[in-house]
Amino acid sequence: MADDTYTRILDRADAFFRSVAKAQPQNLQCGRGCSFCCYGLFAVGAADIAVIDEGLQKLHPMRRKRIIERAKEVIATTNHPNELDPAINKLPSGLRATNGLLKQSVPLVRASRPVLREAVPLDRDLAAVSRGLHATSPDIRSAFKVIDYAANELSYNPPGRDEGYLYWLAWASHNVDSVLSVEDAHGAAAHGLVLTSCSSLAAQPGLTPLVLLFTGQIPTCP
Repeated sequence: MADDTYTRILDRADAFFRSVAKAQPQNLQCGRGCSFCCYGLFAVGAADIAVIDEGLQKLHPMRRKRIIERAKEVIATTNHPNELDPAINKLPSGLRATNGLLKQSVPLVRASRPVLREAVPLDRDLAAVSRGLHATSPDIRSAFKVIDYAANELSYNPPGRDEGYLYWLAWASHNVDSVLSVEDAHGAAAHGLVLTSCSSLAAQPGLTPLVLLFTGQIPTCP
């Protein structure tokens, strides 16, 4: 029976050539009775054999017989080569060459039997583990998709003068290193400078207790 996929490919090819013949008949050399390229020796693959056999089965028995007899005449008169002959002729020498290798591999196979016996219980345990892994694999795939998206976002460098996140990450790391450059017996301590004004603090009365908590009474502000 012909392969459905291969048959669909042939149908698409036939439809394409019909559309070309309909759209551009003046550019085609083919016509009724033409034998420029439609008659000749072509390679026939395994998929073609099934298609040819299916087509022959649909023909009248007499016509099918004439086609088969004509094919035999063409093969006989053209001395059509059998592409399998070189491989078949080399097969005995190839088998003789592998005889030594097969003899050497027999002890190895026998020696591996204890290992295989010990691996059978492990195989049963792996089956249970694989079922659990299959249940959790959707979550793992989702997590790695998020990681992949985050890595792409961080490593993307847009065109132009704007820099990507990796540039600003290095810049921020440098600033953090500068901020934490002061260190005592208790470890690194962050230091910085806050600039504000009395009018700004008066405009945000809710922040005044928080500021006084860190700075104490500000004598310059009323």
